[in-house]
Amino acid sequence: CSTMGIMYDREEMFDTACAIPGPLTDIFGEACKEAGVWRVFSLTREQHKDHLKKNPYNMFVRNKDQGKIVQKCCKLLPWTLIEGWMLGNLGTTVTESPKGMKISMVICDDGNYPEIWRNCVMKGAELII
Repeated sequence: CSTMGIMYDREEMFDTACAIPGPLTDIFGEACKEAGVWRVFSLTREQHKDHLKKNPYNMFVRNKDQGKIVQKCCKLLPWTLIEGWMLGNLGTTVTESPKGMKISMVICDDGNYPEIWRNCVMKGAELII
């Protein structure tokens, strides 16, 4: 589920960047809780801790059925020729699903780099979203 889509306008990126966790992720968490489902949400941009001085991140978050964020995925290799995202700072992460499956996430063009997939698998991922 993508909430913002891709954009290349720097001012628009800063205007729509959100805090994670924050009001937008709270809405998604409540929806997961009400429906009793786990879900992945593409937020496209998370405010950098130095917001307005540094570009936002391109992000996914995964919520569990209780609404809590259990995993974040940050684009590691933005195409800096036209994308204004900050380089990802989370690396690859693996978390457990409700039934014990190890899950990792790869965002956007990062999926074109086998090294990123391999890193997820080396950390134990059985499913990569």
